Amino acid sequence: MKKRITTTLVVMSIGFSLIGCGANADNESSVTEQTTKAAVTTEVETTTEAETNAKAQNATEAETATEAEATTEADNNTEESSSQGASIEGTWMSGSMTGENENYPAEKYVQFTDSEINYGHMSDDGNFEVEYSDTITSFKEISEGIYRVQAESKDGSQYTYQTNEHDNTVLDYYGTWNEDEFHDNYSGSSSLFKSFF
Repeated sequence: MKKRITTTLVVMSIGFSLIGCGANADNESSVTEQTTKAAVTTEVETTTEAETNAKAQNATEAETATEAEATTEADNNTEESSSQGASIEGTWMSGSMTGENENYPAEKYVQFTDSEINYGHMSDDGNFEVEYSDTITSFKEISEGIYRVQAESKDGSQYTYQTNEHDNTVLDYYGTWNEDEFHDNYSGSSSLFKSFF
């Protein structure tokens, strides 16, 4: 389009020059200047229109990409929530035993919801009774079948439960969120074992 306009303007310029052959040099240079200015103005307008169209297309593509990312993130959050129930549902028990209830000897029993870790005990008739809850701040599958749940207690203590790599019926306890510090913050007695009641 740009070449066609420029070619047309050059032809027009030549035409004006031929028409002005009998005129004096001042008129001829004036016509040539006007033709040149018109050609430059048309080129600028054409370029500006092309740039505007390109910017509009880029903006539309950016909006589409942003919407796609938001949809993907929402899908991932939904997948995390739904996989959480399947991966750590049911009742878990601590490794430490009290012996107070011979049918349910663990010191504590634990159940996970989408947003909380509920700690409690089992009643004599086998019902889970919540004593307190901590807030889940993060839940994700870090590799196939290996889940990491990070939580914070009401007093601000941060800790992690993570599926044991060798036994998916065990959630290892780490008294930190920082993976680099897991080794120094592991607690076997605070780790959880799947209860099959």
